[in-house]
Amino acid sequence: MKYFILFLFVLITSSVSAAEGCVLTSSKAMYTSRSGMSENFNDTNPPVPLGTGCIWIFVAPSTDCNVKIGSGPGQPGKLASTIQECDIDTNAFILLFGSIGFGAFMLRKKREANFSSK
Repeated sequence: MKYFILFLFVLITSSVSAAEGCVLTSSKAMYTSRSGMSENFNDTNPPVPLGTGCIWIFVAPSTDCNVKIGSGPGQPGKLASTIQECDIDTNAFILLFGSIGFGAFMLRKKREANFSSK
């Protein structure tokens, strides 16, 4: 059973990847189709939408980029990764410590119940 869980963990984590794209300053949409190796992107792929209550994680240092939409001029944006930081990400440590505390409490109660029944 533990090998099956390890296999699932490796399978899931190996398929996770982040790409870079250009986030338009006007619409907060990210375009990931790069034109060559430059900081220019185009709209051949549909844009990646930003989730509700989330922010893009921008590449440091801040890099300017352009997105050419249709036949118009390039629109300005900032280079970012496709990873979004959402509100639950910033509060994950509270959930983690709460779960650990609850587990320790339940183990202590179980141990006390075992000692009192002997």
